[in-house]
Amino acid sequence: MQKTKMTLVVGLVVILAVGATQNFASTVCPVSGYSAFYSMDVDGSDESGNGNDLVNNGADFSSGEYVSMVGNGYLSGGADTNDFSTKMTISLWMYGVSDNDSSPWKFAEKWGTNERSYYFYFMNNAFHFEISDNGTNYSGHYNGFSAYYDVYDLKDRWSHLAVIFDGTAPAGQNNVFVYVTPEGQTNMAAPIISGEATIDQLYNSSANFVIAGFRSRIDGYVMYDDALNTSQLEQLYEAGRNIIVPEPTTILITILGLIGFASKKRR
Repeated sequence: MQKTKMTLVVGLVVILAVGATQNFASTVCPVSGYSAFYSMDVDGSDESGNGNDLVNNGADFSSGEYVSMVGNGYLSGGADTNDFSTKMTISLWMYGVSDNDSSPWKFAEKWGTNERSYYFYFMNNAFHFEISDNGTNYSGHYNGFSAYYDVYDLKDRWSHLAVIFDGTAPAGQNNVFVYVTPEGQTNMAAPIISGEATIDQLYNSSANFVIAGFRSRIDGYVMYDDALNTSQLEQLYEAGRNIIVPEPTTILITILGLIGFASKKRR
């Protein structure tokens, strides 16, 4: 009888673990109107229907739930992929698997030589967001923002990232925001970057769109040609944090802990 009790405990934990291994899918994206949506399940297909598909260049989709951007793998779109004008929002989930940030982790790059538009990346313990209205980085046509963030706080955990640009905001009002929120927080964190861009539009760049060059997993990648408000970002964060994929080690520790608890109850 005691053996039966322990078996039931183990079986219950396994069922719960399997039930929790959901991924961020378009069916649970709570904010409509996206210009591109990448569930990152099996490839870089755009599930918005807008044709912003990405080509896989060695990224690893073998999990079936997220893309692993480790090594030299990357995703790319053509020159007409993910262009924005006066407004943009990018929202994604990432899981850091390395503390090596000496080269940029490129979350969104539309940034060629004299073909600059926007560039969101992490490097040297800081998040960076750069924008241009004429394709150059000349004074008056370029804005760059950055904020310190310890790379170790990104490692071995899921975090929600979001960047917003609103070129229609009145002068004197902040119109660039970057958010970083670890999975365990009840509410989305305050922005780590909140600044005013002097340019009011983004260059229509012919550079390829690229997600590349970093050591992490990516899931639930959504883009909008609009500046989402805080409430809408909260909805994206809430939807994602409720379906975080548990790590195998976490599941194993939980199982072993409950087995130990059942064994103690036996004695």
